[in-house]
This record gives sequence, C-alpha cells and structure tokens, in this order.
Amino acid sequence: MSWEENYLNEVYSWRFGGKKNISKIPQRAIIGLGGSASKIASFLKNKIKLGPSFVGTYKGEKIAVLACGMGAAEIETTMGAIGKLPIKYLIAIGWVGAIDPKIKVGDLILPTIALRGENTTDYYLPRGINISSNKIFNYKLEQNLIREKIKYFKGRVFTTPAPFKETPQFIKILQENKIIGVEMECSVLFTLSKLQGKRASALLVVSDNPSTSNTHAISDSLEKKEEKGFERAVNMVLESMLGNNLSSVIKKIGSDFVHGAQHDLIKKR
Repeated sequence: MSWEENYLNEVYSWRFGGKKNISKIPQRAIIGLGGSASKIASFLKNKIKLGPSFVGTYKGEKIAVLACGMGAAEIETTMGAIGKLPIKYLIAIGWVGAIDPKIKVGDLILPTIALRGENTTDYYLPRGINISSNKIFNYKLEQNLIREKIKYFKGRVFTTPAPFKETPQFIKILQENKIIGVEMECSVLFTLSKLQGKRASALLVVSDNPSTSNTHAISDSLEKKEEKGFERAVNMVLESMLGNNLSSVIKKIGSDFVHGAQHDLIKKR
C-alpha cells in the first residue's frame, strides 16, 4: 500500500471513524466548518454517528454532515477524504467576518467567489484563476432565503490564513475591491470541489465585523443574534439539499469557472 493510500485511510479514520463507514455516506453532504458538525446534525432525524461526522435524514432525504475544523488545511483534508466518495452535492455552513458596515452580526452571507488569500490552492491551480461557488445551489439558497424573508448578502469573500492580520489598512483594501467578508475555507472548498467534479456552495453566518469592531463575543444580545443566524443558515441549507432537478436553470447561469486577473491582496497588507 502506498503512502498516499495509508494517509487516506488515516484521514477516513479522523473524519468518518474509519474506512468501513464510507459506504454509508450519501450523495448529499453538508460540511460543518469550524467544528459545527454536531450542532448541524441536531436538525436531522434517524442520525448515526460516523466518528465526528453524521448521517441522517431531513424530510426523507438522506444527508451527511461532515466534520471539519477551521482553516485551509482542515478543509483540504476533508475534501481529500471525500474526493473518491460518491458525494456530488456539498454546501458548507460556517462563519465569516463582514467588512461592510451595514452587515451585522447574525446576518447571512452567500459567497459568489472566494479570492485565494491562502496558499493551499496554489498546489492545485495557478494564480489568476478563482473558482465561484456553484450557481445551481446559489439559486436554490436564494430562492429559499427570499421565500422565508431572511436577510442575506451576496458577494465576494476573501479566504485568509491569518485572521490576526485583519488590520484597518487591509480591511480598507478589501473594501476597495468590493469584498464583503473574510473567512478561512471557501476558496479551498470551491477550488477542490470543482476539480473533483462536485457542486459546492456555502452559507456563512456573520460572527463579527472588523470594520465596526462588533463581535458576537462582546454581548449576550449579539451572541443570540449569531445563534439565530446559524439556525436560519442550517434550515436554509437543508431545504436547498432537497432535490436537484434544476437542469432548466443551468443554461441561464453559465459556468462555475471565473477567469481573469486576481487582486494580489496579500502583498498590499
């Protein structure tokens, strides 16, 4: 057995409780970023635990909730583990720091493109190419958000490996480039899912706003707003996981690839 095969088996153990469990994982999966898998899984019925991950049902649909820590290396490990699995549809739920003053703690952000501030994806794609989230899932998420009259913001996010370097100067650069949020996983998720032939999107809960110095940790009221936002995100993602008969939409919304010059924001810090 090669080193890669041995390492993959080790990752199966970390993520799913062992290779013996991967046959139980269905085509639809939610990735719980930042250690949120157990919280998301509480919304499922008939759930079984596969290591730190879960499989259960929502309105009769079998859905996996995959465990993932925080940051680019964690999501790359998760994506590496599921690369050869039958999972076709992925939506991640996690947290994001907003940098638009009008976006508040507890609001939701639907990322359309994640600019590659991390360097993990440099091993997979050359600089100058960013991958968008899946437009089919974005359509479904938006329809559900609009139907439920839930406040959300759609736009570009920046994937950072260094949250402690979100300085006022750097935030200003992000704002000038029309980026609405900073998070730590989406560019890796969107890049690797595209290379693996999977559809992936994300719905993120605003936990803080560096541009206004607000964070859920400074007051009980903001903490409750974040918790409510997380609950709304889980419900919207679960609803968007139901059915995938949207072939009529595909021609309208085009390719997932976004070509063009990438802002080299790291050098401007």
